[in-house]
Amino acid sequence: MLRLAHRILSQAEIGLRCLDEPSENDFARSDRHIGALRNVLRLGALPIIVADNVVTYLNTGIEEHPEKYGFWESLPSAVPPFQSMFIEYALPPSLSTTDDGKMVVNLTPPVTQGGVWLTSAAGSAAEIAALVPPNVAGREAISGAKWGVIGHVFGTAREDSRVYYHGNFVCLLDPAGKFQRMWTQAKGDPAAAYCLWTCAFFHCKNVNRLDVTSEEGPPPKWCRRQRVPELKYHALQIDPNIGAQPRAGARKTEGDRSGKALHICRGHFAHFINDGVSTGLFGRRQFGTFWVPAHTRGSVEHGNVVSTYNVNLPCNS
Repeated sequence: MLRLAHRILSQAEIGLRCLDEPSENDFARSDRHIGALRNVLRLGALPIIVADNVVTYLNTGIEEHPEKYGFWESLPSAVPPFQSMFIEYALPPSLSTTDDGKMVVNLTPPVTQGGVWLTSAAGSAAEIAALVPPNVAGREAISGAKWGVIGHVFGTAREDSRVYYHGNFVCLLDPAGKFQRMWTQAKGDPAAAYCLWTCAFFHCKNVNRLDVTSEEGPPPKWCRRQRVPELKYHALQIDPNIGAQPRAGARKTEGDRSGKALHICRGHFAHFINDGVSTGLFGRRQFGTFWVPAHTRGSVEHGNVVSTYNVNLPCNS
């Protein structure tokens, strides 16, 4: 599958698609964004992150009550690691989106691939206010913001595989990098959540950025034939040497002594602060933010939790 960054470079024309009726100014503005993105991609100076695994994580494990799983509640510091970057991802057949800060299930997303040109700026309240769309409610939240993150959203249409510009979003982050407020042209579009969660993974000490150009990028011969430059693709991978493992001197028997039934614990962020009391990750005095992959907890001695899921498939599947 051709990645979205190369689709944008090789496609002659990119249309405009957003929820509201676009005006002539919207078309002109989208042309400027698309032209600017192509120029930056051709220079090869824009980091490209493949976030398929982040999208997969956010769209699994919703269990029986998806309304309880918000994208933002458990999000740690999400300050972008680069002033400008391109995050792209493949979308699953059944998509989880946000509505008023809650995660809800939405069947059959309109696009098969998504991508966001993400730029960020830090400054005073006046500088951040210049990023926020005018005449919108909630501008009072700008006073406590330290970071402004702007994302221009692109995606391939499910029906014809063409690339479209879907509009933009603006996110505000507080001085600690925590999510504060968002404005978007497309309500319910999870692109902002995918991007901020990807940025949050960059802050984990056991997550590495790997070059996956050979697996994700097109062959050099295709690039020469299409007269487009070769791009470098990177993906985030958890370091297996600092994964979830037993503590030193842990019990040798199966299960644990928590008194809970055997169940699957979903992957999550773990924060360890050097406050003089905490012993850090696994008692090794390793402090910071770490990603703990999905693993089992509890013991079969106390039972076994088996979760079932009701999946509604599209009618044309």
